[in-house]
Amino acid sequence: MTAIQSKNGKPNIYLPNLDGLRFIAALFVFIDHNQAIKDAFLIPHQPPPFQLIIGKLGVVLFFVLSGVLITYLLLREQAATQHIAIKKFYIRRILRIWPLYFLIIAFALFIAPRTSFFTPEHFDSALNNQNFIPILLLFIGFLPNAVLTGFGTVPYAAQTWSVGVEEQFYLLWPWLIRKVRHKALLFPAIFIGYQVIKVSLMFLQHRYPRAGSLLSFWYYCNIDCMALGAWGAYLVFTKQQRILRILFNPYVQWINYLLIAFLIGKGVAFRYMHFEIYGLLFTIAILNLAFNSRSVCTLTYKPLQYLGKISYGIYMYHFIALAVAVRILQMVNGISGMSIFLLGLAITLLMASLSYHYFETPFLKLKARFAIFDRNEPNPSPAK
Repeated sequence: MTAIQSKNGKPNIYLPNLDGLRFIAALFVFIDHNQAIKDAFLIPHQPPPFQLIIGKLGVVLFFVLSGVLITYLLLREQAATQHIAIKKFYIRRILRIWPLYFLIIAFALFIAPRTSFFTPEHFDSALNNQNFIPILLLFIGFLPNAVLTGFGTVPYAAQTWSVGVEEQFYLLWPWLIRKVRHKALLFPAIFIGYQVIKVSLMFLQHRYPRAGSLLSFWYYCNIDCMALGAWGAYLVFTKQQRILRILFNPYVQWINYLLIAFLIGKGVAFRYMHFEIYGLLFTIAILNLAFNSRSVCTLTYKPLQYLGKISYGIYMYHFIALAVAVRILQMVNGISGMSIFLLGLAITLLMASLSYHYFETPFLKLKARFAIFDRNEPNPSPAK
């Protein structure tokens, strides 16, 4: 981590490894949806063992990353200014998230359904005349996770469910950091509270059908994974050296990375606290990458850093890019699993890069006017 004074007098906090980590998380989601697009277009394929878990784990990685980075920056701001400028925080998040979010929603609701190129007859879509208005209102109200759990998949917008979760997190988090004095208890309390509600809904769903719908919605909120990341940020910010010495130990780092690779490679899905177990492993990895000067791993390669900067676009455009890749390959009669992956990835990166430079950058420049720190505010998380 570097923290220096920038030319405009604002503290410059830069965590370079996190850019590469964002791309890795986005790539997890892309790999998963590379398989999903084959199902949508009825293309035969044999999914690898990790396919059932890797997409959601990409989302969990981004949720934990948001918990670490948002919490750390808010704690730094509160320590430096004795205050948290919540209005500026919201404006920064709006300028980063809303433009591309609403562009994708407009495409999914108004363009794709009217274009045969993007709508195979066997697409399983929740979008119809009866559902259109409530779905539109939920998307506008940043409740795409409610669309997914209440209505089903809206092609090309299904991935936005985690953007909704992030927005709900952003709405709540700065107030908690600013108002709660005993932060050492805050993050464990949120984690435990989430689990209590989840278990309660699991028992209630057998007697009350509506509890099952609430459980589905709550299951994907994952604020407990964000709380894990927040707890890690708190350990670093308050310099809890006894714990950090263990987490930053080289042997612990290697064991953690190897365990992550083994579990994901084998497609291991834990029956209970599945996301939380992976969330804890991701928290240890992120803390080392972000704050440990003796990290055994580095992601500070310029190509990775650039891909991390455009990771929001990679997530938001990748479904469209994969559909375009399938259509092109169908036209040239050259379709295969690897060709879909490579062409889809190339189109995704091209779309994300063009979007970043010519669509998102004007909003990012405006966002900088409301920054407390100069760099490394998080992108919203790509999601499954």
